[in-house]
Amino acid sequence: MSDVKKRSMTVYLASESGIQSRDADLEGAANGKSPIPGSLISFMIPDYGIAFRGWIDSPYSELVSMTAVTALRFIEKKLSSKGIDQVKLVSDDPAFYFSSIGQSAPLRVEDKLKNAIREYHTKYNIVYGLVDQSENPARHPTENLPCLPVDVTWPLSGSRNHKKH
Repeated sequence: MSDVKKRSMTVYLASESGIQSRDADLEGAANGKSPIPGSLISFMIPDYGIAFRGWIDSPYSELVSMTAVTALRFIEKKLSSKGIDQVKLVSDDPAFYFSSIGQSAPLRVEDKLKNAIREYHTKYNIVYGLVDQSENPARHPTENLPCLPVDVTWPLSGSRNHKKH
């Protein structure tokens, strides 16, 4: 048995479709092409000061599930030493929330995503939460987010090597 204390973690999920990436906008302008609309997925893990955003090409119905799998994969790969045993996935998408807790029909997502979420249920005690869009930190601009305090150990690569002045 490991000496690592088991802990819970809250992960906020957000997604948006039909928007244009600034990168696609700049690339399109440079190549004389029109920008390509895409989908943005983002998750935030406030306890670790982690905010992730990425552009993907995925059907609207799969965006939040894709975001959840991405966040769970990140936790598994980068935070495994933290002894996480419970993950609370908080979304502002009522369809995702209610289908996840069995109160509505399952979302129409690829079997690959369904299987990945099922697999993570065997690794973590996953619970679900619903939050209003305006209160979902995964939707907030990153410049409005606080920085990690100097004395916090960065979970991905040891110390952040900050010196106190």
